[in-house]
Amino acid sequence: MNKIKKQFKQSFRWNIFGSIFYETTKILNQILLLKYMLPPKYGFLATIFSGIYFVIYLAELGATQALPAFINIFIESKESFKNIFIKKYIIPQVVIFILSSLIAVYFYNKSFLKIPNSPYMFVVLPLIITEGMRILLRRFLHNIFLTKKTVLLETILMFLFLTALWMPTFIAKKTITINRVFVLHLINSILALIFFTKFIHKFYKKLPNKNKSTKGIIKRIIKTRWFSYSTHITKNFFNGNFLTPFFAANFGLIEAGIFNIANQLAESLKALTKATVIFSGGGLFSKFKQAPLKIKKRAFKILCKNLNKIIYPIIIFITINYKFIFKFSEQNITSFATTMALLFFIITGTEFFFMAYEQFYIVEESVAKLFIFKLMELILFYSVINSKFLTNPILILLGLVIVKLISFSILAINAYSKWKLKPYFKINKAVIFLSILISIIFSLLIKL
Repeated sequence: MNKIKKQFKQSFRWNIFGSIFYETTKILNQILLLKYMLPPKYGFLATIFSGIYFVIYLAELGATQALPAFINIFIESKESFKNIFIKKYIIPQVVIFILSSLIAVYFYNKSFLKIPNSPYMFVVLPLIITEGMRILLRRFLHNIFLTKKTVLLETILMFLFLTALWMPTFIAKKTITINRVFVLHLINSILALIFFTKFIHKFYKKLPNKNKSTKGIIKRIIKTRWFSYSTHITKNFFNGNFLTPFFAANFGLIEAGIFNIANQLAESLKALTKATVIFSGGGLFSKFKQAPLKIKKRAFKILCKNLNKIIYPIIIFITINYKFIFKFSEQNITSFATTMALLFFIITGTEFFFMAYEQFYIVEESVAKLFIFKLMELILFYSVINSKFLTNPILILLGLVIVKLISFSILAINAYSKWKLKPYFKINKAVIFLSILISIIFSLLIKL
């Protein structure tokens, strides 16, 4: 327990470092794009990017979420790695991403987004493939605790991307273009895949040569992936990858751009929680898969405690200083749009409440019930979106907030009934006080 706990803490610290740098620079980049682009142009850019990631998460078919449940089998030996992980897990997923990208481009060419200033198709199509595989391989590296290398690489690549993107604008005074953003993003994605592959190959060489029977593993993988995918598919409809294009089609590109800023804030918050739950936490749970329930509950509590240390300060800071973001972007944002953006942030940000529970369900291969709960959530989501009584966008967003609260309550009650898992929301009062104090000081300083 102590050795694994140490690995978790080391992985956690590196993930926090990487996430803070990556997410801070990502938000800054989005604010600068909103500032230097016309609002409709930024909304157009945000809508296409959201659509790309919507396709990626639909096409991954549970590969990323199910990974922690079988990671120990994949890395058991060189034989298992080649025959199961590479041949039956990775290669089929590459094929799925290729087919999905072709289908996505076909529908894109027939959508309202196909205009003269659209990004190059030879960039959009491979970006779906490379980013999809980047997400999957990054998850694998974190689950085997190769966090330091992964975080340092992602940090360097983000720095190079931002330098290449903004140097022409700040030094040569060149106008930022949509194609420059997409081309640089594709190059960044390809470089990440090259280095991830090298890291994994080096790890593979250290695996033992022993052979062990893994009868029925393919059936288990398919079952777990299917239920994992089914349970996670609702997330794709509650976040900005779906809602940004939805609002672009129904309310306009300007509004979609504002929603995207709120979504980027929420996604950054979720990314920091992934450092605890999805990356380090997935590895932690998989290590204790065969351990007694008492040990698993202890691991769950450790996870929640670290999660709270990240979430509470960030929520407090954003709540107090959200107006600064819109002010800095120098765009005229109405109070109506701001209200909608805040509700949008709440909807996409509530996912961190689910992360620890869902990861526990998946690693325990108890995804059948999780699937039922998520199916109920999807039905409620559809009812709200298509309700004849909720014609006001704010009412629709409020309805979605209520849906997420109901879904979490059902999930937590069942987890307590089955494993006696309790949600852990406690945090040191000093952390709350310090977070409020820092947020207020920052708010006062930016007004000077």
